[in-house]
Amino acid sequence: MWIAGGWLLLSLISRAPLADVVTLKNGREIEGLIVDMDDERLTLRRAAEGITQSWQLTRSEITSLRLAPPDVAGFRSVAKRFEADRSPDEACEAWRRVCVLRPEGAPDQVCLIQSYRRRGRLEDAAAAAAGAARMHPKDHRIMLEQGEVALAQGRAGDAVVLARAHLQLTGPASDAGNWLLARGLEQGHQAQEALDAYRGLLRDQPRRPEALERFTDLALGEGKAEEAAEQAEKVARAAPDLRAGWIALGKIRYRQARFPEAVAAFQSATRLGGPDYDRARIFLQCALARRYDRDPRAVLTASDLEIAPQLDPELRRDSP
Repeated sequence: MWIAGGWLLLSLISRAPLADVVTLKNGREIEGLIVDMDDERLTLRRAAEGITQSWQLTRSEITSLRLAPPDVAGFRSVAKRFEADRSPDEACEAWRRVCVLRPEGAPDQVCLIQSYRRRGRLEDAAAAAAGAARMHPKDHRIMLEQGEVALAQGRAGDAVVLARAHLQLTGPASDAGNWLLARGLEQGHQAQEALDAYRGLLRDQPRRPEALERFTDLALGEGKAEEAAEQAEKVARAAPDLRAGWIALGKIRYRQARFPEAVAAFQSATRLGGPDYDRARIFLQCALARRYDRDPRAVLTASDLEIAPQLDPELRRDSP
């Protein structure tokens, strides 16, 4: 068997090795993966434990090649290391390489799509998702990623269709599918359907703060403050140690100008440990100021005023 217009004879073996093997004229064997080759030279690459090594070898150095089905485990480890190191461009390229070598691997395709999406490369993510869907048309994970990309691109209708197709395959208990569905409905201005979807998600996952926050803001925007308060109280009862329920309840009462109740809710939020303490503290200061007919600006720092408009839009600074 000949390659590249007269390259060296390949060594054929009955059992596939774990890697390509290049034998040099000095007798040295180098194992790895041939990633590029032309009439003059080839590039061999090896990845293991998050580290990549490369060799560029000329035709005159080589006596034989032995090819193997690519083992991409090492390249996966490299991609994951880049993700852990917050090197998104390198992670995208590493996952792309894995998928070129093993295009049949649906989990790898999902990782590539997610990597592109996290980097904001939405066109690349959409193209990767479309290719993966053609290869794996019934894979619910790829459907979900297609929906997430559609949502990020502002294609709410497509996101809803894909979320529902995902849920048909997984059943209604998929939290990820319901989360995509609720946001797609919200983005598509189907407010009541979105509220129902968020409510269903919170029924199964009361400790999901981002779902409660979106439900609360949407309900308030639709003039359904008591509906929002009922849901916030349910979460506060089910998870009294979760700050999100108390913050949501305080926000609702604040918007209703029921400042003593807002103060009580925000006080409960500030008593808890964990993340989001500063936001609870700032909201409490706003509520205390309003309760005593003071302008919150009088008690907030400049950095506090970056966060306070999330509670009180009147505190939003004018654009310079």
